[in-house]
Amino acid sequence: MSMWEPFTEGARRAIVLGHEEAAALGHAFIGSEHILLGVARQGGSVSARALEKRKVSVDGLREQITALKPAGDAIEPPDMSFTPHAKRSIEVAFEVARSFRHNFVGEDHLFLALIDLKEATAAGILGSLVPDVPALREEISGLLGQVSRRGIGLLAQAPTPPRFEFRFLSVAAAQLGAADAPDAAALHAHGKEGFQIAAVTALADDYVLITMQRNIAGSDPQFQPM
Repeated sequence: MSMWEPFTEGARRAIVLGHEEAAALGHAFIGSEHILLGVARQGGSVSARALEKRKVSVDGLREQITALKPAGDAIEPPDMSFTPHAKRSIEVAFEVARSFRHNFVGEDHLFLALIDLKEATAAGILGSLVPDVPALREEISGLLGQVSRRGIGLLAQAPTPPRFEFRFLSVAAAQLGAADAPDAAALHAHGKEGFQIAAVTALADDYVLITMQRNIAGSDPQFQPM
């Protein structure tokens, strides 16, 4: 099973949007701040609406990010890796889902994880834009708790956070699967290092994002690479 299996479509999309934001800003990494932007761009989520209610816009978040790390030329790098804080935020999202006994990980679990990971850049940005972050967390937690009380998506044992290493590869959709494509060698090299394809998601401009994962010692056995 892929580690992304418990993620809702919205949560997966938030990760992809975070990748797009990082590339557009010329940042050769995906940090917690980029994931925060991805969640904010998911306009229909509880978290996005809560930010909008507090007058926190996607543009405002982006300005905060570029103030910390100036934007460069837009890039489409062959590889983009999560920063340690971004990786940890995904693990914490599983822990948040477990706390609600949800059998899925949504963008709102991911958002609460970004709040809880106080040493990460995303939490610092939220703290500078939102006067009362604890109240924001309580509001979102209350709405997620309503889902729990209705018995939607519950498990006796919610998913355990996996331990995976991730890599990303952006490929022109027209070249996907072609043995002689420029990115075929990169995929082969990643495969030799133990990475397997976990997901393929459409990006803008006829590109796709290939998410690769490698199991790290100590991972829960129910979340094995495909």
